[in-house]
Amino acid sequence: MNFTIVNPKAEDKSPPQLFMAVLYLGTVLDKAGCKVNVIDYQVENEKKKLKSLIKKSDVIGFSVMTTQLKYALELSDTVKEIDSDVPVVWGGTHPTLFPEQTVMDRSVDFVIRDEAEKGALEFMQHMEGKKRYLISAGWFTLKKVR
Repeated sequence: MNFTIVNPKAEDKSPPQLFMAVLYLGTVLDKAGCKVNVIDYQVENEKKKLKSLIKKSDVIGFSVMTTQLKYALELSDTVKEIDSDVPVVWGGTHPTLFPEQTVMDRSVDFVIRDEAEKGALEFMQHMEGKKRYLISAGWFTLKKVR
């Protein structure tokens, strides 16, 4: 399964940071057999890379803090404009604190709360049809009702 992880840029003027959680999630998914792409808009600002990966991705995940909300929504909209069937999953601080609000956005299909590396593996198994539930100890995922 191909999983693209996106770290959107933030609205504040803080210097770019290396977000270990994004790299840790990518490592966990890679070890589970997923092909992982990481796009870090803190250090690169090319929508071309995201656009080129949308059709090649089975899932596109966003790591979102509240300061990244504006750009995460913009990039999620871009994904859905190109291919509305690609699942968009949000994790991180903002969706953990506001899961219901987050999943109500038209461009967000799922929210993984708390420890993404735990929830993401079970989510990937769900997407592959190996599991039929989206609730597990310590985290939960909401599916958007369309």
